[in-house]
Amino acid sequence: MIAWDKLKKEDCKIIVEIVSRYVLHCPDLNYLNCIMDLEACHIFCPIDLIGLLQSKDGDFFHDVCGIFRHIDRETGRLNNFFIPRYARHQ
Repeated sequence: MIAWDKLKKEDCKIIVEIVSRYVLHCPDLNYLNCIMDLEACHIFCPIDLIGLLQSKDGDFFHDVCGIFRHIDRETGRLNNFFIPRYARHQ
């Protein structure tokens, strides 16, 4: 189960900005699903959200596309050993 209450308000705002940047290039995606996928991922695999938002296109799309491709929507965990480049080291 995903513990949505662990998200900080300021993290949610940055995630909205990340998804807004992403959908400029892929406008047919479901905006809300994209936000929820990134939020769920961030709970289990903390991401340097500001770094990701400001990253070069190659790194940005690697991480965001990878998260969307490898997220388990029931648990929020990433599958297939995918680790975003902007994952915070724990």
